[in-house]
Amino acid sequence: MKNEKTDGARRDSEFPHLISALQSPLPHNSSFILSPAMNRLRDMTSNIIFIGFMGCGKSSIGRRVAHRLGHQFLDSDELIAARAEMSISDIFSLEGEAGFRLRETAELKTLAGSSNIVLATGGGAILNPVNRDLFHQLGLVIWLHAEPDTLFERASRNRKRPLLEVENPRSTFFSLLESRIPLYGGMADLKIDATGLSHEQTVEKIIQQIALLENNGS
Repeated sequence: MKNEKTDGARRDSEFPHLISALQSPLPHNSSFILSPAMNRLRDMTSNIIFIGFMGCGKSSIGRRVAHRLGHQFLDSDELIAARAEMSISDIFSLEGEAGFRLRETAELKTLAGSSNIVLATGGGAILNPVNRDLFHQLGLVIWLHAEPDTLFERASRNRKRPLLEVENPRSTFFSLLESRIPLYGGMADLKIDATGLSHEQTVEKIIQQIALLENNGS
């Protein structure tokens, strides 16, 4: 029988710096409620943009949040695949990551001026500063995250992850996560830790935090 405490301690020791980084507060916590995104929360045309690493549940949570708010749900990867008339995996195979990123930015630009949407973005969408600017212009940016090993386990269930189709997917996963954490934290208006929470509990936490921001910004 496995010793769960020992296994957990061993997993944590593999990436203590990642856990510490994920648990750190946002660098602009004291002033972010005054951002343009907060102002747009006061009206019914507000948009919500989910960012975060693969496996954090952006699409699953985004759909539920959209339903709760009466907003339209959009998934950037689904939009890209629909326009290209091919899967994300095929785009990566034919055009490489660079080609996919060009399509990603072009698709995100078409959303300028949108209202009443909840957008789930790809985990690497924040790599392009143009995309980061677009997200802030669109609305409230929420960074959805969880404990690193949980993210990897979830991401591994999906066999259509081009960036994990490598010899050592675990090592690649944590290296990518480490490199992106500062970008997520640097642009997020709100940070939500979904570790140990069900989808519904995560959605409730998000709704409560949005309500709190609305009250603080009024």
